[in-house]
Amino acid sequence: MDTNLETKIADRQEASGSRPANIRQFRDVEKWDYRRSSGLLQTKSDALVRFYQGFVRNLSRSLGVFLSTPVEMELSETKESIYDDFLATLTPGSFMTSFRLEAQPVPLILHLNAEIASPILDLLLGGTAESACSRSELSDVDAHVLAEVSRVIARELEISWRAPELKLRNEMSLSKAARQQLAGSAAVLLVSVNVKLAGAAGLISIVQPSTIAESVMRGFELHSEQIASPGITIAQQSTESLRQITVNAELVLPPVRVPIRVLTSLEENSVVALPLAADQPAMLAVAGLGIFSALPVRRGNVLAAKLEKAMSQNLRNLKAGNL
Repeated sequence: MDTNLETKIADRQEASGSRPANIRQFRDVEKWDYRRSSGLLQTKSDALVRFYQGFVRNLSRSLGVFLSTPVEMELSETKESIYDDFLATLTPGSFMTSFRLEAQPVPLILHLNAEIASPILDLLLGGTAESACSRSELSDVDAHVLAEVSRVIARELEISWRAPELKLRNEMSLSKAARQQLAGSAAVLLVSVNVKLAGAAGLISIVQPSTIAESVMRGFELHSEQIASPGITIAQQSTESLRQITVNAELVLPPVRVPIRVLTSLEENSVVALPLAADQPAMLAVAGLGIFSALPVRRGNVLAAKLEKAMSQNLRNLKAGNL
């Protein structure tokens, strides 16, 4: 066919609206802009709020158990932003961590502002949080202590996500190194949570690149469709959600008294003899309460606990949710 004729036919089809869509679409090409938002809030704002409200309720319980003090949490806002704009709001004494995820090229970032980082640090170091002094800069020791709080938050996120492609790796970056894990021009979803504990109040922020946020919503929508199916009651849904909450567990020996002269002579590779029988079992404690006597054992490449005698009342309280 003559080239000029082809052009005329194509122009007429386009003018009449009968030209195939697969020909017209190549004319709508735009340069990608990193600063452009994903539009997630405009299309799924209600679903995002419902998802993070549920996450905040679960996190409040888990942090309360971890810190051994009541924790009140409330979703403040979810908004789309640019990572550089978020960094500009940070103040001295705040704490940041980043977590890598399986099959994701970008990290998840968690931030505790100074008003809540200092009280939490004081609690974890044996204080009351009420007299916590603000720090202009966190030491390496402070950062590693607060990293455990970040692990609790990240673990609750992973449970809530219900997305197979969003699995946390063990590696994490702290403080200044964490800030550099994401390009400044990246579009992110910023989730802010108000936190109150022991007379202190502050903010926890969750910074998610758009690819993670979109995967989160796919997992949430799929789970919503599953629980909406017949045969699953509200009580069963609530029970399943409670089972996903994580608590602090430890395997501990009974308390003993050791002479100071022994402690002052300790060195690397020292062996300390304890006034306990060789077959004395340890105790599996959950949230500070012993529930089983247990022996430390090995299962494959990990440590495990072989449970022996149950501590009946504490075990009943655990199963009833009365920790």
